[in-house]
Amino acid sequence: FTPTVTAMNAGGSNSKQLSLTVNAPLPGNGTFTYYVDSANGSDSNPGTAAQPWKTIAKVNATGLTPGQSVGFNRGDTWREQLTVLSSGTSNAPITFGAYGSGPPPIIDGADLVLTWTSSGLPNVYDAPTVKRPLQIFAGGVRLAQGTSRATLSNNQWFWTAGTVSLYNSSGNPGDQGLSIAVSQRDSNIDLNGTSYITIQDLALLHANQNGIYCNGSCTGPTLQRNTISYALNDGIRNGLTWANSLITGNTIDHSGASGIVLVTSGVTNNIISNNTLHHNSQIYDVISEHAFSGGIYFWTVGSGNVVTGNVSHNNGLLDSGTLVAKTAPIGMGLWFDTVASGNTMSNNTSYNNSYNGIQLEDTSGCTLTYNLSYGNTNASNYAYGISVNSYNQLAPTSGNIIDNNVAYGNFWGIQLTGYSNGAPGKFTNNSLKNNIIYGSLGAVELSTTFGAENDGTMGSGNVYRNNIIGPSGNAFIVWGVQKNYSTMGSWQTSSGQTNNIAADPLFTNTSLGTFTLQPGSPAIGAGVYVPGISAVNPPNIGAK
Repeated sequence: FTPTVTAMNAGGSNSKQLSLTVNAPLPGNGTFTYYVDSANGSDSNPGTAAQPWKTIAKVNATGLTPGQSVGFNRGDTWREQLTVLSSGTSNAPITFGAYGSGPPPIIDGADLVLTWTSSGLPNVYDAPTVKRPLQIFAGGVRLAQGTSRATLSNNQWFWTAGTVSLYNSSGNPGDQGLSIAVSQRDSNIDLNGTSYITIQDLALLHANQNGIYCNGSCTGPTLQRNTISYALNDGIRNGLTWANSLITGNTIDHSGASGIVLVTSGVTNNIISNNTLHHNSQIYDVISEHAFSGGIYFWTVGSGNVVTGNVSHNNGLLDSGTLVAKTAPIGMGLWFDTVASGNTMSNNTSYNNSYNGIQLEDTSGCTLTYNLSYGNTNASNYAYGISVNSYNQLAPTSGNIIDNNVAYGNFWGIQLTGYSNGAPGKFTNNSLKNNIIYGSLGAVELSTTFGAENDGTMGSGNVYRNNIIGPSGNAFIVWGVQKNYSTMGSWQTSSGQTNNIAADPLFTNTSLGTFTLQPGSPAIGAGVYVPGISAVNPPNIGAK
């Protein structure tokens, strides 16, 4: 059984229907070809439900054929890496999932270290490791890495020459029975250039690099209903080509960099749907990928990708609420960066991130519709609900559709800018219609500069109409550098834009994140019809 998922990337000349054949899910406790039980299995068994295997090493060493599947016993833990070596087909994927009852099976990238010896330095204890760890956890908390063994302070660690050293002011960690987990495996699962693989219902922890990684080119993977936590870099990351995938229903949290990151022009025709991404962007390093990260990050990808129904929040914040980095570009909710035309971001919710809720950067011909971005206020007064920009001018920013979104209660509302490139004709023909931009804490609701304001040199043809923008106030609309407006009438007269409204949209309950419209809202039936995007004529303004 191979269902077809159809998604619409609507937008005038950029309209495109995307049909993907994706792997059919097995039931959560379905019938598998082989079974693995870490507590009661044996690798000398035949791998049946009654006589399961024990280790992932046995799975890795077994050639699988299309349509076969491997089930891991719920409630069990494996401290091994699953390396997929066989491919399925579009009609008969190879599936790795869960059977039995209880919590999801755990594939852990870290080893527990129970025995420590004194290093000879005060409060510093040593243990041997097979591989250099890039992160260490005590009681489930990621510890800070020190700069040298001799300068460690409490709960810091350092590695050199096959030995990990830990500073613990209260004594030998082994004598205290502390649970110290030392990451040792680069990935929890390496898809290893295979095609048509389904990974579902697993818990993946503490990868020394990435939770699920494709070392090579992968086609048709389905990743669903997994929990991926505390990867050093990214929860899910591709290597080369990544095409025709379905990534859906996963929860990805506490990654050092991004929850999901897809890069290269070989990333095409993927559906990323209904995932929850939170508390990623946990590590900042100016010389690594941790310097640019968020919930979902697409960089230099190809076309036909659909990001829909995801919830991305608290990225760039520690559990305590402390910012990971105050001014660095990390903690974005959702981010398209220098991507090809024909990509869509719709019906997502992005909130309480440390940087912009949604960012579209150096990109043309993409569609952002029906997204909700709110409460992104934490980056030292440097966060927009939605930002459409040409920061580096790597590519023009033209023909993007940013319609029927809500940006509420962010520090700033919506930004469109060519930044400081000074390049002629680079910010053109973008559409901003039927959006609600309201309640920004920094007062600026709409900011348009460096071509986005149709200066005739750097930009032209950008359309702003039928939006609710407000409340009115000093400089609530910025139209070009140092050109600020405090009333809707004065801005529309000067800019030539029409049918925008300065009014309270009357949301149902913003404190509960409910952005439906109350009866009598000025947004009801006040939008302009946009073919391929609007469901009724006239549509409501906003995302709900």
